[in-house]
Amino acid sequence: MAIFPKRNVPSVSPLDGVEALFVDLDGVVYAGAAAVPHAVENINRAAGEMPVGYITNNASRTADSVAHHLQDLGIDCASSDIVTSPQAAVELVQGMVPPGSVILVVGGEGLTHEVLRAGFVVTDSALDNPVAVMQGFSPDVGWTHLAEAAFALNARPEGYPDGIPWIATNMDWTLPVERGTAPGNGTLVSAV
Repeated sequence: MAIFPKRNVPSVSPLDGVEALFVDLDGVVYAGAAAVPHAVENINRAAGEMPVGYITNNASRTADSVAHHLQDLGIDCASSDIVTSPQAAVELVQGMVPPGSVILVVGGEGLTHEVLRAGFVVTDSALDNPVAVMQGFSPDVGWTHLAEAAFALNARPEGYPDGIPWIATNMDWTLPVERGTAPGNGTLVSAV
């Protein structure tokens, strides 16, 4: 057994010296619609001292929808405080394909919204000859969506001899929801 003498050291907060806080959302702030215990009050406390931004790799919702969810939980934020994986994915694809290109989207409203907002044409069929596939989580993704992505990725359209770009918004195998742990986007990506 060891006995350690108590030292007189000043109390240090985990946020001492921090100028801004960026918070992950799924499983950190909420699981499904419900807040994670103590998350809201701790975020609100931090927001009184510094700017807070919110980051999610869940592509199923728009930044507006995420902001409304956080507001419903009691967090004062705006959609401009939210960064989503569809926003990042669109930034990436803009450097890979010409403006206005046809992109096959496998995912929900959040991904579709950002692809359209960037001026691309959205399709859900490989028959439309997309020049990229963008895949993000949505609880509504099914076999037909995954098959169309596979068909598009196996095609070799003119100008893409090595195949078209395939961007997944995240590779998380699981997603924390109110009822427990559910399959995440990574499981859907692995199916393609």
